[in-house]
Amino acid sequence: MNQINFKDMGVLALHINKEKHLFAAEKVHISQIKQGDIVYHDGQSKTVGKGSLKYDSFAGYTLFGDSYLLGRESVIRFVMTEGGKLVAVKD
Repeated sequence: MNQINFKDMGVLALHINKEKHLFAAEKVHISQIKQGDIVYHDGQSKTVGKGSLKYDSFAGYTLFGDSYLLGRESVIRFVMTEGGKLVAVKD
């Protein structure tokens, strides 16, 4: 995973397309993920759909079937503007 840490902002920059453009991302708890978010999962960017995020009384929240170590591992979510566009980062 190609990433640049911006420690002051707590923001990451990730390459998610063939052109190697950088987009801002943040680490969040799985419970903060909602339908329509774009997340970095299994080495690729994915949009969270209606069936992608579930709640189980035993495992808690799961995203694409992954509990993210029962909520102890952060989910990488791409930062979007109010209009739903990804925030680009200049290298």
